[in-house]
Amino acid sequence: MDVVFMLSYAIGMLVTGVLGDIYNPVLVMLAAVSLAAIDQCIFGSLVVFFTTPGSAVWPVLVKIMGNYFGDMHSGLIFGVWATNAAVGNIVGANLASSMIVLFGETGRTVIAATFITPAVILVIVGLLTVLTLPKSLDDALCGVTDQTRNNEPPSGETKLECGCSDEVQPPVAGEQANRQPIEFWRAWLIPGVLIFALTYACVKGVNYAMFFWLPLYLNEHAHLTPEQANFFDTIYNIGVVVGSLACGWLSDIMAVVPGSGRAPSLFLFQLLALIPVSLLHIDDPTVAYLYVMLSLAGFFIGGAANVVSSAVCTDLGRQDALRGNREAVGQVAGIIDGVGACGAAIQQGLVSWIATYSWDGVFILLPIALGLSCILIARLTFRESKAYFLGRFRFRVGGTDASLSEKVSPEDAALAPSY
Repeated sequence: MDVVFMLSYAIGMLVTGVLGDIYNPVLVMLAAVSLAAIDQCIFGSLVVFFTTPGSAVWPVLVKIMGNYFGDMHSGLIFGVWATNAAVGNIVGANLASSMIVLFGETGRTVIAATFITPAVILVIVGLLTVLTLPKSLDDALCGVTDQTRNNEPPSGETKLECGCSDEVQPPVAGEQANRQPIEFWRAWLIPGVLIFALTYACVKGVNYAMFFWLPLYLNEHAHLTPEQANFFDTIYNIGVVVGSLACGWLSDIMAVVPGSGRAPSLFLFQLLALIPVSLLHIDDPTVAYLYVMLSLAGFFIGGAANVVSSAVCTDLGRQDALRGNREAVGQVAGIIDGVGACGAAIQQGLVSWIATYSWDGVFILLPIALGLSCILIARLTFRESKAYFLGRFRFRVGGTDASLSEKVSPEDAALAPSY
């Protein structure tokens, strides 16, 4: 069932990712969550159709976030925002437990409530988002400026205008061309898309393997009760939240230098993730040991996965290599997350098959996947790291009176891809 779910999600992601680039992304998001909520109520018979509208939500949300925030500090911002998945996992698990407490462990009522309650919450949150979300960050800032101006008494001091106007300005020809949707095949040719898509397939597969199979592993191997196993699953997701913030912040530090990017920080997190994943499988682990290993595993695996699926997608969809079309964020996010879902589906199938024989093989598969993700971006990491250290060195030699952009030559900036 997990494989069918992930494959359906992957196919839907590849197809629906472009919708946010063609239509109003907020309306696409509302339609997607509404269809997903309806299907959630009849989940038992329409699992494939549930994943198809749900697959459109993430690329559209990445598109909306990309419209709000520019390149500077986008890694930290997206790192904070991308924790919604881990927080949703925690809330969803506790919500299901609450339904069992309210309606009992058996019977049709608890099953219906478990599916219908999150569906209703999903629709309500989607409607609130549509009703309260400004079209752009400028509109939000203008609203705050106007409210502040109305609350303050008039004075002779000069006030900062937000630059908004009630008059609708016609779009510039170049800007209109930049908003045209990009062809599906062309999106695959964007520099960096294929490499990061394959990298994300490996990392997301490990992340989902930990999420789906961790409770069963802890129950069978560590002999924990289902309640204790679910609690440790929450510990893993807490590590994901903290790791997303750290990886996003570190990637911003690296990406500020021309010619550098987010690959070095991602490589570091993926490489360090090998340690807790490899050490997690021991005989008779103590509770303290599980606390440390699962927190570190969530920190490194989830941190890298969330930054790739959000900040990196935005960077790739807006690079100059698109030659006149720098608004392919939704399509790029759909491709990267779709390929990632394919990798996750393949790994879930392998884990399911290997776990029937021994958990030893599972904890050989997961480090191999992480190692492959490191190999895929190793060359890019080397080039971006070289550009970063060259840029920092020239900045220090040249003093603090100029920016890093002024201290890095075009030749050094060309050491890494333009994203």
